[in-house]
Amino acid sequence: MTGVQARPSITDEAIAALSEWLGRPRPARGWNSVVSSDAVWHFAAGVGDDNPLWWDQGYAERTRRARMFAPPTFLYSCNNAPERPGEHRIHPSEHWLPGSRTMWLGDKWTFVRPAWVGEPVAAVETLIDVRERTSRAGKRVVVHTDRTTFAGGDGTDIAYCDKTVLRAERPAAPPGTGAEPGAGPSAESPDSAPEQVYSPADLDRFAAHYRGEAASRRGGTPLEGAGVAPGDSLGTLLKGPLTRTAIVGWVLGWGSPMCLTGRMQDGYLANHPGSRLVNDRTNVPDSLEATHWDSELARQVGLPRAYDFGPQRISWVAHLLTDWMGDDAFLASLEVRLTGPNLLGDVTWLSGEVSGTERLADGTWAIDCVVTGRNQRGQQTTEATARVVAP
Repeated sequence: MTGVQARPSITDEAIAALSEWLGRPRPARGWNSVVSSDAVWHFAAGVGDDNPLWWDQGYAERTRRARMFAPPTFLYSCNNAPERPGEHRIHPSEHWLPGSRTMWLGDKWTFVRPAWVGEPVAAVETLIDVRERTSRAGKRVVVHTDRTTFAGGDGTDIAYCDKTVLRAERPAAPPGTGAEPGAGPSAESPDSAPEQVYSPADLDRFAAHYRGEAASRRGGTPLEGAGVAPGDSLGTLLKGPLTRTAIVGWVLGWGSPMCLTGRMQDGYLANHPGSRLVNDRTNVPDSLEATHWDSELARQVGLPRAYDFGPQRISWVAHLLTDWMGDDAFLASLEVRLTGPNLLGDVTWLSGEVSGTERLADGTWAIDCVVTGRNQRGQQTTEATARVVAP
């Protein structure tokens, strides 16, 4: 068996089968079904976020809310569970347009309230939009949006997340020759983004920046809406250079439906052939998610080497915002577009500014923000907008 699926994968029949899922709720089980204090710091560790709000219950209880809660995008871990033994669930990566290549374009989050430590979380997914378009190379691609509703133990909604992905046919060229031009934001030829080699001066600069980040976190200092103006800086957050360790650390906190071992992995791949890739050199099978840490498998789906996860980068944006807004403000919305790949070895610099403010009827301030992420080559890979509410 080869690692690349037979083509074509995007047909009228496949799009019709996908569209049949529109409006049909699908209950989802999470890697975490309860917002435990352990699960919260595991997730924060995967993001690289040392904010004491997520690590120190006593500190959190001394804030305005007087109780511990989770980072906003912790909810990613509440609808991402693997199958249990004897279970066979539909996984979109396999059953929706099977054989296609998936690119996470971005998410739009609407947060209603914090996720409190100790409460259970239930997630329900619903496909809400399917659109077909043509790539620059003249190939059929499909963009679809899946909405996840997260509810707490009291039955009230915590947040909604609209996830948008693009599905394109996998490249026809032999593995290692790169993706078809124009297939989507993750398409690059292997030669266009050689792995970066950093000098000692580069590494010293990164270390110096990291050591200064925590000192710039707002923490318990109130965010005064009246004193915020358009153009105010949110600061700069560094992520990287991206390593396999950083990717594994993210998965430990987020969870994965495909990171199984031994006979459980063998059974999963047998029951989900569309989630299977085979290393052309060793003939060893693995899952689609292995492309995030195995560069040989990443090249089989058209990328130069291994790369980050979409929600990982989106959580980095949330990290910048929660550092800037402090303990007492609330992240009400976050929309992130992933505009380019973040490859193994890349550095991401995230920075932002205030784009507008508004005094709300209840006396609080809504502060609108824009965030961009650029790599060491100066390419923009991330763009985001957010709304923060200051009490």
